[in-house]
Amino acid sequence: MNEIYDGQIIVIYEKGDLVGIDGLLQDKLTTYSNDFAVRVDEFDGQQLIDEIFNNKSKFLIWNQYFSCLTQSYQLLMAHFSQQDTAFTPEYRFYNKGDVIIEENTEGDEVFTLVTGSANVIINNTEVGKIHEDEIFGAIAALTNTKRNASIVATSNCETFVVKSDSFRGLLAARPDTVQKLINDMARTIVSCNKRIIELSESKS
Repeated sequence: MNEIYDGQIIVIYEKGDLVGIDGLLQDKLTTYSNDFAVRVDEFDGQQLIDEIFNNKSKFLIWNQYFSCLTQSYQLLMAHFSQQDTAFTPEYRFYNKGDVIIEENTEGDEVFTLVTGSANVIINNTEVGKIHEDEIFGAIAALTNTKRNASIVATSNCETFVVKSDSFRGLLAARPDTVQKLINDMARTIVSCNKRIIELSESKS
């Protein structure tokens, strides 16, 4: 069983481990997930706390457990903080009508649309849209190929831009970013395919 926070696995539980004991005294922000069925034994939280606090040896074990847990979380925080330090996106502003990415050009930058909206243009035809918080431009940047579409701002836009090398490091450090990138690309592909079908039907 995995304990997850912000898309990251922070604890992996094995057979015999106590799950959720650190949430008895304070609400937790984490979730639990598992890829297969598991059997768990349930205990009354208040009874467990009373038993621990009324027994000196158990109370010492309780303190040791939380000491180890705190140190583990501190190490995790330091690990991800070091990885995130290298991620320094550049802020760019685009006016309505500006070309953010030009089709058939080379580029090693990946964009995230912070505010605003934009159209995806292929061969002077609108085939899709870019929405706020969406990652775009990653395929060409990561594969060293030319841009397969133009991205044109349909309103004033704020973007974060990172070089491909920095973005690769971010993907390695943050699996949740990988999942978001996959979701964004899948949505764009579906949207483009739907638009292409609509254009084909209108011409027939």
